[in-house]
Amino acid sequence: MKQVLFVCSGNTCRSPMAQLMLENMLACAGKPVSVESAGIMARDGMPVSHGAQSALGRRGIDASAKLSQQADGRLVDKVDLILTMTASHRDALRRMFPGAADKTYTLAEYTSSLRDVADPYGGDDADYERCAKQIEEMLLKLKDKL
Repeated sequence: MKQVLFVCSGNTCRSPMAQLMLENMLACAGKPVSVESAGIMARDGMPVSHGAQSALGRRGIDASAKLSQQADGRLVDKVDLILTMTASHRDALRRMFPGAADKTYTLAEYTSSLRDVADPYGGDDADYERCAKQIEEMLLKLKDKL
């Protein structure tokens, strides 16, 4: 089974949205892929932000059980593919875990999309919705590649 890890900064907005949306897409498609998310600067055990929960809820996805976790060697070693929300996340992970550099990409570059995923943290519902739509577009391309 292929294992994918999404990474952002705090693992409360973008990467959990990507994780939960992809899990939902893959379940509907019947594809056997394991999906996790983590943050480079995450504090373990934080809930998904209210804005991200709202954006996911509008898609019929419940994020109440998802808690943040720190990107660490254990997670990085066990996955086949690491997709970050920005180039700076990718570059930081490659510095932190040089052995994983060949499996670490931005979500945008891996799906041939134009730009990094914008950070909605601290924004309003419209910001989170724009972010969710951007992630969703990329995940539709990713789903076909998995």
